[in-house]
Amino acid sequence: GLLITDTREAWELLEAMPASTSLPKYAQGGGLGFGIQTVGQLLADNALRALNEEIQELYLDTQLAKFKDELDLDDADILTVPGLFEEPEMCGPYAAALIPGMANLVVAKNKQDQTALLVPDPFIRSDLNNQDSDPFIQSLVDRFPASLELHFVDDWTVYHMNLGEVHCGSNVRRTPTDAWWESGVHLLEDRL
Repeated sequence: GLLITDTREAWELLEAMPASTSLPKYAQGGGLGFGIQTVGQLLADNALRALNEEIQELYLDTQLAKFKDELDLDDADILTVPGLFEEPEMCGPYAAALIPGMANLVVAKNKQDQTALLVPDPFIRSDLNNQDSDPFIQSLVDRFPASLELHFVDDWTVYHMNLGEVHCGSNVRRTPTDAWWESGVHLLEDRL
């Protein structure tokens, strides 16, 4: 399947939360997404909403349509992941993830050879120690197969604040299941 960020889903989850919900990680001083005290403050930021609507329409929806067409995917093959973007000063005209990019996860095998996902913790909750209270985490847990082992990793300081996520600092042994260059050649046929 394909994972892709969906800003509309993020707004829906935020709108379902009490506006008074504090966001301690986002309230800390200086840097990405800082100064946001509550969910209500986040929801009231019309410029942020407009930016995310533009990113969704011009980039995410366009890429998704391209993936569907070129990879012959349908809606059953796609899992959307809630996320929001911002334009931090240090990025010039580019956007960066406001909420740690959960689509930028790492797929690995645990010691029992089961699939494990290392997902950036989004920290959309008041109690930073209670991941069960995070609606962004719950939305993924509810949609991923129960056979997957999900680990929501705190990459806030080391990677997120440096414009990266979990996948930036991982070194996972990867073993292709076949000669991908042969099984994927059909993707290049129209390009050759």
